[in-house]
Amino acid sequence: MYDVRLIKRAKFYAEAMSQGIDPVTGEFASENDTISHERIQQCMGYIVSLLDDVLKYGLGGDKAEFCITPAQKSKVRLSDNEIGVNDLAKRINNEIDTGFVKGVTGSKIASWLVSRGYLSEQVYGEMKSSKRTVKTLNEKSALLGLKVIDKTRHTGEVYKQIVYPPSAQRFVLDNIEEIAKFMN
Repeated sequence: MYDVRLIKRAKFYAEAMSQGIDPVTGEFASENDTISHERIQQCMGYIVSLLDDVLKYGLGGDKAEFCITPAQKSKVRLSDNEIGVNDLAKRINNEIDTGFVKGVTGSKIASWLVSRGYLSEQVYGEMKSSKRTVKTLNEKSALLGLKVIDKTRHTGEVYKQIVYPPSAQRFVLDNIEEIAKFMN
């Protein structure tokens, strides 16, 4: 996982060394010091430009797999109310740097819950092109306090949504590392 604060610190150190300055003391290094060599300073200057690009544009290409530090996990703001799984995923992703790391999705959380028996799946539609898989509650869902409520879209259409009370949100967050392994 990439920590933006750590990247900024590394850039600060590399920038100092590119100018022949000891980043710890803030003083110019002696002639015999490794960071006084021109090639080392040029190399540090190049590293500074790379870190600038990383901070400005991200790493490009594939992001690192989802991961969350204990500090980030402790900052996740769970709701005091029942919420949908996508809202829960959004709350978790708000605490990680999704510029560098893949976020968790509501569907991945729900799929993990299916794999652990807390939700079931029901397939609708007979033809392959019209088949739809929907997550449903089962007896084990009650252990987490999951329930289904009616929700209304902005179009007026009513649909069913599984909602997660605070205890279920906590269960997901407590198991997020296992969910992340399941995602990868």
